[in-house]
Amino acid sequence: METANWLLGETTSLFGSLLWNFLSTGFLYGLLGFAIGLGLVMMGEKWKFFTRPNKVWTIVAKLNWVYLPVLLAVCFCVFGATRSVQNSLDSWIDASSDMLQSYSAAYIPKVENIGQQLLATTNEGEHIIEAKILENMGSSFDNQLAQKFYTWINRSIMSYTAEYLGYDDTIQGFQSMIKDEKLQQLNTTAFGNTADFLQSRLANEFMLPTYWWLFLILSPFIAIPIIEGLTYMVWRWILRRRAASRQ
Repeated sequence: METANWLLGETTSLFGSLLWNFLSTGFLYGLLGFAIGLGLVMMGEKWKFFTRPNKVWTIVAKLNWVYLPVLLAVCFCVFGATRSVQNSLDSWIDASSDMLQSYSAAYIPKVENIGQQLLATTNEGEHIIEAKILENMGSSFDNQLAQKFYTWINRSIMSYTAEYLGYDDTIQGFQSMIKDEKLQQLNTTAFGNTADFLQSRLANEFMLPTYWWLFLILSPFIAIPIIEGLTYMVWRWILRRRAASRQ
């Protein structure tokens, strides 16, 4: 019972610390980004990089004095804070490796018992059966992210077990795995690579898509000063070509 309740307590305490880590690390990275942006605009002003051929364009270009530091502060804050969450989760998985093995060894036989009961008593669709297995093995959290993480851990343990036993990581694979009644025979040693599996799954299923999503959100704002600067460089190159052709 103590092993079964371990993940409940760990998830609650983990997400309490993650919130503080996210905010504090994001703030520090935001300061770093702002300082780098301020240094860049000071260098740009020294080299007259924001001087344009007419007054209106120069005013627009000089908005970078504010825009670039704020933009870099936001980018550093968001990506730094997100990276800190990944590092914290990876560290937690590493530190909890032994307990994750014990928890998995205690969790999977219960999955088999509940799964066999559901398969014997319900004619509902496969996705409903999977959802009910996770629901019966789950718990309720006020924090929705904590709830999703807890469910994801349990779902990932099922995936790990299926791959370990040679079944497909699909609902059909889970059903076959449950019907074949092999889960009761697994011991803690069988779950020795659970931590590595969870870290790989965390990176590929959550963190990588999150980084891409953040990049897509921020990319239009990043593109604005780049396009403006490139426009000025192209315009200056065209003027030089014209001047050279007249000589």
